[in-house]
Amino acid sequence: MTSDEQKLYAALAGIAAAVLALIWLTGGLAGLLFGSGWAPIPLGELLVTALRLPSHLGDPRAAWPRGTQAALPNAAGFYVTAVLILAALSAFVLLAQRALDPLELPRLGARKRRPPSARWASGRDLAPLRVPAPQPGRLTLGRSGRSLLAAGERQ
Repeated sequence: MTSDEQKLYAALAGIAAAVLALIWLTGGLAGLLFGSGWAPIPLGELLVTALRLPSHLGDPRAAWPRGTQAALPNAAGFYVTAVLILAALSAFVLLAQRALDPLELPRLGARKRRPPSARWASGRDLAPLRVPAPQPGRLTLGRSGRSLLAAGERQ
């Protein structure tokens, strides 16, 4: 197994664990906030619940084990709890990113920008400044090659 495959499998396992943790936390907090208390779910039943959940989106409580369903709220309670959890996680990520910003760590989704730098003027940049001889109202700046350069009028 290559290093890239190992990283892929580790990322997939991490995503699966995060989804299972989110389902467990949503069920438990939904029961605590809108039901009759924390709704415990055995670890062995968590995967079964996760697999049944997509077919019970109208009533998520039906995806949980029968002994736990009584402590859980209706669908609105589940979805409000899920939004609260995702909002809290988003706020945590943003605050962590701001806290780490002084360390000059790369931001999520940000491209590296090169700082603006000075450069010498090109012939095209100097073209509006070229004059055949000193002119009244224009400050003569100097020469570029054989050309005389003067500032624009009133500048």
